[in-house]
Amino acid sequence: MPQTVESRPQTCGFCDGRGVTWKKDRAASDQDESRACPACFGRGCVLVRQPAQVCPDCNGWGRIGRGLDTTGGEFQPCEECGGMGWQDAMPLV
Repeated sequence: MPQTVESRPQTCGFCDGRGVTWKKDRAASDQDESRACPACFGRGCVLVRQPAQVCPDCNGWGRIGRGLDTTGGEFQPCEECGGMGWQDAMPLV
């Protein structure tokens, strides 16, 4: 008999469950611009195969490094987990 694989929603690592990320507007330094999270597409959570395991490359943060990216002032998604922060995860659709 085939084994059932269980998946459950978990908080998105990239946006910390907010569903949006913030980008500083370069033209006006006091302005921020929000956009849908590139990892969870604005849902705030992702579907993760159980038992849930955080991504070993980003430790569940969904991004590499602790500071802002030097190319555009934004965090870049972890390449290993696609920014979701979890192993064996996929966006909820």
